[in-house]
Amino acid sequence: MDLREFDVMREICKREGKTPEELLKERVSPLNRRISSFPGQLISAITRSYEGMRGHSPEETLYVGKITPETRLPIKGNLSNAFLLGVNNPHKLNINSYREGEWREGVKNQFANIHEFPQILIYLMDKKPSIPEDAYNHEGFTPTCNIAFPIEKPRLELMVGDKEAIPFLEKHLKGYEYTPLSKLLQYELPLNEGILKKIEEEQIDLFERVLDEEKKARRLNQEKEERIAIANSRGAINHGTHIELTDEFVENLKYNPLIRESRSEILSLIETAIQREYHKTGREVKKRLDAGITLTIDLKEFFEQRKALLEL
Repeated sequence: MDLREFDVMREICKREGKTPEELLKERVSPLNRRISSFPGQLISAITRSYEGMRGHSPEETLYVGKITPETRLPIKGNLSNAFLLGVNNPHKLNINSYREGEWREGVKNQFANIHEFPQILIYLMDKKPSIPEDAYNHEGFTPTCNIAFPIEKPRLELMVGDKEAIPFLEKHLKGYEYTPLSKLLQYELPLNEGILKKIEEEQIDLFERVLDEEKKARRLNQEKEERIAIANSRGAINHGTHIELTDEFVENLKYNPLIRESRSEILSLIETAIQREYHKTGREVKKRLDAGITLTIDLKEFFEQRKALLEL
């Protein structure tokens, strides 16, 4: 957290003759009244912080849970860095991670961000995240980060009730991030046309990547076998302009690492599909190839078969 922001708070307190708790109470009271108007509905939030930088981007974390009679923004700071208390089934997800993230269950019915002090985060929620004073000592920061990648979005956005939270989730989440939420939250989320299209496009993309990599692996294997056959019969390959001396050992040395790499990529892609449960939720997609020719792709069966083939 940026300690300079405590000085900002102190200056405001001094100017207005109020304590931090009094300032925060004025800020959160209308928000807490609004939250209390939607018991049993969803509440979602997103925080942005340079403290958790991933490459050149601030850490963006999305939170979601259900509103209870105890759900409220706190007035005083707390050791857990919670900025929302009393949430039922709280979950969070890093949405700008380079690696595919997983939903993590919150503790003690809270939304918490370890990088931010709750009083500062809430009171300055409409402000963009500040770059730490010692930013360039942080891993991932470079002197051009704040120039080339300015962050103009607020450090905290809060969406209260289904009418705000559900469109917010649909906008910010990928299809495979959205679909597990009904089970995690024990709350039925709609699957509208936009989400279904996202899911279908993501499944097709992974399907095509698997096919491309399998095609590459087959091509490498075929090339290797053909070159070994020529090498064993002639001891050389005639390219017309030059002759290449080779043997089975050299060809294995050349091709085996490439084949292993390709197989490893196939395995990684299928593991991703399994993690997203495409072998259970894969859709049936129709793809037009030409006039009067339509291909039906059963993605569930495809990923199911690949899972069994690789014994995963």
